[in-house]
Amino acid sequence: MRWYSIVSLFSNSRVRFLFGFVIVAIIVAAVLTFIEISLKKKKISLAEKEAEDIPISEMQKFLKSDKIPREKLDFVDKTAKEYFRRIYGTPVSIDYSILIERFEKNSRKEEVVFCKAMFGSYYSDKELTNNRVMMLGSLFVDIVNGKKRLDEIPRSHSVFEKVEGFLSGCWRVVGQTKRKVIKGSQVQRMRKVGDIERGKLLKINKKKEEDDLSFEGGVASRIVDRAKKLY
Repeated sequence: MRWYSIVSLFSNSRVRFLFGFVIVAIIVAAVLTFIEISLKKKKISLAEKEAEDIPISEMQKFLKSDKIPREKLDFVDKTAKEYFRRIYGTPVSIDYSILIERFEKNSRKEEVVFCKAMFGSYYSDKELTNNRVMMLGSLFVDIVNGKKRLDEIPRSHSVFEKVEGFLSGCWRVVGQTKRKVIKGSQVQRMRKVGDIERGKLLKINKKKEEDDLSFEGGVASRIVDRAKKLY
């Protein structure tokens, strides 16, 4: 039954055309996906190159140096303000209190924590320590790495979602065509079975009529014979 359905499916010219179209479409989709991935890799490499322009490694080396905590804090401040300018378009001279308000509106929790820590470090009466500056540097590195991860997730998803949607649409059309062909073949089989049954019924009726005629003929001949004997 299954092989008959498959043979019936591919005997339809529309199905053969659609199947060939799907194969060509898959090849085209694969080529376009490869091109899109290549372009996105180039964009990612350019973004990483721009990120490398932000002196993260240089900042980390500076924090491990023998400079005083205040100089290290200023270096973190300069690096962070430059990063925020490139990513969010904020002025380099912007105050941390304003940055806190903007990041809170945009629900950027890591940036809010960092800016509050920087604000407290500049305006606190407590003595600024080397450990606190190192902690501030780590907070800023976490912000940069977290932003990279968030940027990479939509890129990978968008490519595969497009291909998956395209292929699912093609297979949906193939499935609909297959159901139509199978339904048509079933109707044809039912018609053939109906014709066969009707033929059998006609033969039975014809034989019955012949039997009835022969029976009536025999009765009539016996009546004639009896009548002859009486006369």
